[in-house]
Amino acid sequence: MTLSEPTGSKGATTALPETTELRPVWIIVLGALIVLTGIAAIAFPLASTLAVEVLVGSLFLTVGVFTTTHAIIDRGSEGTWWELLIGLLHIAAGVIFLANPLGGILALTVMLGATFVAEGVLRIFMALRMERSRKLFLLIASGALSILLGGMVFAGLANGASLTLIGVLLGVNFIFAGVALITVGMAAKTSGSD
Repeated sequence: MTLSEPTGSKGATTALPETTELRPVWIIVLGALIVLTGIAAIAFPLASTLAVEVLVGSLFLTVGVFTTTHAIIDRGSEGTWWELLIGLLHIAAGVIFLANPLGGILALTVMLGATFVAEGVLRIFMALRMERSRKLFLLIASGALSILLGGMVFAGLANGASLTLIGVLLGVNFIFAGVALITVGMAAKTSGSD
């Protein structure tokens, strides 16, 4: 069915709202703003790490309140007590993260280090289980690098260096995302001028 075809017996046409495309210049501006945000996150890593920690704490608290509320409203269904316990656990985690920001940053950093180590071990295990080829070396090297990064995160906890790692990673992610948007905007601008 096309937009101009009549629908129904009265011959009415279906009209879809026009979509407005984001102009390439605005994509470039957005990308530049995201790059600047990334640079600021790297320049002030403790502040950006703290912002992530507050966001995580707020999300835990919000999810906990909604889960607990749902468990209370839906008292008669199966699994209500488990849902209530999960909701209360989320609320407790949110309160702990928000009441003790340094502890929350430490918990997130430990989780990040553990994720790097686990990911590295799994990559190496996966490579050893696959058929032998030259490409397996890259997978094993990637796994070893991930384990090394996790070890560096844990080693940096002793002197506090790792506590700003989340903010730095956030900044790097923003810079890559912003550069990607700028590239997309430049490509759209170039193709639009043809």
